[in-house]
Amino acid sequence: MAPTPQQARILADLKSAAPREVSIPILPAGNSVAGRLTPITHRMAEEATIVDALFRWRRANMTAFLTVFDPTPEKTRSYLTAFSLPDPARILFLIECDDRAVGHIGLCNIAADGAEIDNVMRGERVDVPDFMLHAHATLLRWTFDVLAVPLVYLNVLADNARALAIYEKAGFRAVRRTSLWREDFEGGYRLVPVKRDGATGERALLRMEIDRNKLMGR
Repeated sequence: MAPTPQQARILADLKSAAPREVSIPILPAGNSVAGRLTPITHRMAEEATIVDALFRWRRANMTAFLTVFDPTPEKTRSYLTAFSLPDPARILFLIECDDRAVGHIGLCNIAADGAEIDNVMRGERVDVPDFMLHAHATLLRWTFDVLAVPLVYLNVLADNARALAIYEKAGFRAVRRTSLWREDFEGGYRLVPVKRDGATGERALLRMEIDRNKLMGR
């Protein structure tokens, strides 16, 4: 899958913008701006405070991801500069509240027929009720309206009850369940689909989807 030329231009422009030149306001219904989604740019990926925040959040929430390893600031910076930013079908936003970074949320596998929500993390306390739900709603509106995709989907571990509650409130519905087993590697492990039909693993992955028409009709 690859982004359309228009999608690719939008993402490239956001990644190459001056730091914090562009942001998407998080607007709870009937309220003032609660925060912002700010795309991480090439220059922002070199900021030590941003790299350190992403590193700390990942270290504190390692088991929420399919791949578990010992993170370092160097690995975090490399992820941004060598993997996330060069990928034309991927973008990562800082979630900001009260002029401070409190988490991140991204999109990957962006293409004409859909996009995947990826790399969701709240790393700092926020006193705004349902703040992450509003952050998801903001990203969904932007993805449907600006990237013009018909479908947004995500994959979440079935035992991540807090994330599931937010996704369901945002309008996502589970469409598929995949059993996972642990595959160890030096310095960590990854959770991968069970290879034998009918076999069950120790954990499971849920694919959840929401389409544009359902969101706009809510």
